[in-house]
Amino acid sequence: MTEWLSGPLESEHEVEGFDCGVESLNTWLIGHARSAAASGTARTYVWTASNANAVMAYYAITPTVVVRGELTKKQAGGSGDVPGYLLCKLALHRALHGQKLGGELLLDALEKIVRAADGFGGRLIVVDAIESAVDFYQHYGFKPVIGVPNRLVMKVATARNDLGLGSLQLSANREAGLVSMVLNRPDGSSTPFVGDIAQARAVAREMLAAAEERERAGATDAKVDLRAVMVRALGRDPFAEEE
Repeated sequence: MTEWLSGPLESEHEVEGFDCGVESLNTWLIGHARSAAASGTARTYVWTASNANAVMAYYAITPTVVVRGELTKKQAGGSGDVPGYLLCKLALHRALHGQKLGGELLLDALEKIVRAADGFGGRLIVVDAIESAVDFYQHYGFKPVIGVPNRLVMKVATARNDLGLGSLQLSANREAGLVSMVLNRPDGSSTPFVGDIAQARAVAREMLAAAEERERAGATDAKVDLRAVMVRALGRDPFAEEE
C-alpha cells in the first residue's frame, strides 16, 4: 500500500498548487471541491504526505442513477433504473506520475464506494472517463455502457469481490437482550447469526484488538478477517452450520 495518507478533503488541505496535467481536473479541485461538499453534491478524498498538507492526489464521489437502457441485463439486474455511485474525478499530481499509483488511487476510491454501498445500497460504480483514461479503467474491469461514449461501469459486487472486502452488520433487540450479526462476504453472499449482548461485546473487543495489532505491525489500513475475529471471540464458527 501507499505511503500517502488518505482522507476527506479538510479546510487545512492545500489545493492551490495541485497540477495533474489536466486543467479541468485541477480547476475542479481548486475551485469547486469544497463547495460541492458544502452543498452535498459530491465528497472529495485526498492523498497527502504524513508531514504536509499539500494535496498530491484526489478523487470525488457522488450518488447517481443509470438509465436502464444504457446497461446490459447483467449490469442492470432487477428492473427500472439502477442506483449507484459516480466516481466523478480521479487525479494524481504530476510529481506522482510514472510510479504506478493510479491503480492504487482507484482501489482506494473503490473501497470507499463499496463501504458506502454496504451501508446505503447501490449496485453500480460509474465513471465518465476522459478519452485518455478509458483504457486505464477498462484494465481494472470497468465495462462500457450502451450508447454513451466513455461511460463505463462496474458492479459493486465485482469491486467487493476483487478487493476481498466484507462487512459485519449489527442490530440489537434490547428487550430480548439479543444482537443480530450478519456477515457480508466479499462475493456478495451473507449469513446471519443471533447472539446475546455478551457475545456482541466479545466480538467488538476482538475486532478492536485485531485492528490495533495490524496498526502495530505497520499495516496501512484497518482491514481484518471478520470471520476469524468472530471465531476467536466466540470460540467457534457461528456461521459454519449455515453453509
